[in-house]
Amino acid sequence: MKKTFPGYHVSLPGKEEISVLWKEWVFTPDANVLLSLYGLDPQVADELIGILDRLSDRGQLWISHQAAVEYHRSRPGIIAREVARQNKARDEIRNLLSGAIGQLDRLREERRAPFEADEETSPLIENLRASVNEIRDALKNAKQDPLDVVDADRIREKIASAFDDRVGPEYPPEKLNEMYERADRRFALGVRPGFRDARKGGVKKYGDAILWFQLIDCAKETKRPIVFVTDDEKEDWWLKAGREEEIVCPHPELIEEMRREAGTEFYMYGSKAFVEGARQHLDLKISQEAVDEVERAGRRAKDLQTLEAMQRLLKDPYFGLRGYDEGWRREMDEFNRRMLAPQQGLAEFNRRMLAWQQGLADFTQSMADGFDKRIAGLSYKPRGLAQEDQMDPPEEEPDESDEESDPGS
Repeated sequence: MKKTFPGYHVSLPGKEEISVLWKEWVFTPDANVLLSLYGLDPQVADELIGILDRLSDRGQLWISHQAAVEYHRSRPGIIAREVARQNKARDEIRNLLSGAIGQLDRLREERRAPFEADEETSPLIENLRASVNEIRDALKNAKQDPLDVVDADRIREKIASAFDDRVGPEYPPEKLNEMYERADRRFALGVRPGFRDARKGGVKKYGDAILWFQLIDCAKETKRPIVFVTDDEKEDWWLKAGREEEIVCPHPELIEEMRREAGTEFYMYGSKAFVEGARQHLDLKISQEAVDEVERAGRRAKDLQTLEAMQRLLKDPYFGLRGYDEGWRREMDEFNRRMLAPQQGLAEFNRRMLAWQQGLADFTQSMADGFDKRIAGLSYKPRGLAQEDQMDPPEEEPDESDEESDPGS
């Protein structure tokens, strides 16, 4: 069975194997790893670029043409998003400081403690006000690390330097069309990677498949094992387990195909694991702050991917019906279940409210009917009713005044 399913019988690399991996294997990043540098503190970004430089110096760095294309195409939007995020953070800080000073002024005007002794507290308040103004001015005039789409992009320059002459070749148009057709056949059969992107429009759906084909090409040409570094957590790249779908390892089907097509090994890292591994196996000083910052950036990227997926779903109510694989359909079913659960709960609540209202209406009608019957029992029936349906009129009591005036009494 091990010979038939070698990918599923691969154990996680041990200490010695990981050491060999960092010394000999070729590391190739996904576009999302390079784009994440724009969301990091500049010092942390420099530490990560230092890892790329070290691998480049050792001849262990390479990037597929597809990943490089996706990096350059997505870069302007990522920069615009990060600039907007930084500006929003500065605005929030300024508003917070202004609000604090305004609240202090209101408290002092109302003569609330601790402002009863103005001769003691006023100097402190003025010093605080001066400090707040100084901070606001510093935020306004601070020299930011420039993020510019065209000119001032030091991250792009450092990335270009690290990957100088280390970019894979582009597929000619004819071969690219052949690869598109090959990817469509794989999507229809649910062959990973890339089938999870089959729902995308245009040629974007082929991105992961083309990248994978180019990784295999690199392994064939160099005869060296490949380490793919990515923050893509879709299940067509990773084997997941448990209710939380935690990542276990690279998907065995990828390991099998790499062995079958190129005769080499294949492994994968997320950004955080990649930085932790470099910290341990490369002769570099990488701070814990860098590891923590990369982890936070990964969470932000994951939240953003979830939001974008939900936005696509809301734009197209039949979005999930075009999936090709069972895994995607299961995910969409689970997503729809979670989305519909509150609506179903509300529907059940409305149903019970309607039932209660109907019960109240029935009770009210019953009370009204009983009341009408009692009133009817005290009233004369109209003339023309059958004799048996008529009620005897109440007997008249004798008038006392008539009895007293009776001459015969």
